[in-house]
Amino acid sequence: AMGQLLSLLGVGGDAALQLDAALPSSSGAKEAYDLAERALVQYEESFKYLERYQGNDALVRKAIGNPHDEEVRREAFRGMFPNVIAIRGFFELSQAIDEAVKAIVVELLNSPGEPQEVLQRHGALVRQLARIFESVFHFDWIKMSKPQLQNDFSFYRRELGKNSGVPDTPVEDSTASKISMFVAQANPLLFSIASMLTILAKSQPLLLELLCNFVNGCAATTRSKLDPVTQQTVQLAMVVGTVIYDRIGPTGAFARGTPIEVKRVVSNLRGWPNDQRDNALATLQYSSKNFNQAPNSVRRMFP
Repeated sequence: AMGQLLSLLGVGGDAALQLDAALPSSSGAKEAYDLAERALVQYEESFKYLERYQGNDALVRKAIGNPHDEEVRREAFRGMFPNVIAIRGFFELSQAIDEAVKAIVVELLNSPGEPQEVLQRHGALVRQLARIFESVFHFDWIKMSKPQLQNDFSFYRRELGKNSGVPDTPVEDSTASKISMFVAQANPLLFSIASMLTILAKSQPLLLELLCNFVNGCAATTRSKLDPVTQQTVQLAMVVGTVIYDRIGPTGAFARGTPIEVKRVVSNLRGWPNDQRDNALATLQYSSKNFNQAPNSVRRMFP
């Protein structure tokens, strides 16, 4: 479905994003494409673990109920290892996604021409970026319904110091603090990309324009042109791109004068007959940083 050549009508009708299945030819673009492909395979695996994730409340309660029984506490600590290994995998997925997004963005920014025409020429990379953003949306949405992740990891981290002699601990103390910050986020994959791009934007002045063109190119897609699978990828990539832009752009995505065509973004979603629609609108509203700056004409478009 994503393999078809798509012409997504862009800003003012002249920014056709080619979501093209043809593989990139240059070595830099090929490398970025492959990093994205590997991250997407990793995502498929991690997403299954996330969906099936069961919190270990019973172990935690048992340990707390027996504060002076070292044997019980150690057993609870070791019993948490499978969940901690899964959580470590989610963190590693985030790192792989950040690396792939960075590689794609740098490759696009290093290509000659204006950001809009660069996006047109690099259909395969644009397609990978859209697929990654869609994956980020799905992962973070499910993660929001799993507070057990944070509870389990907090317990593991608290007990780590007291169990320094236990062999095969899946996460060392040095990494544990980073993973703690990661699982504490409502949208960990999205926020991680936004942090990485914030730093990158300091040395890449055209990054924001590129991201804006990407979002507006997605928003300009006409529903009638796309099969449902591609439609979902483009809509959800548009949402994630908007929220990232809102977190790193100087004016955010919602204030008056923003270069993001936010009304078009929202009306696209509102007219989308898909079970992800309400989740997408909620993400746009609640995961953004500056939604409160949206004019009333935009706010009224939300349910």
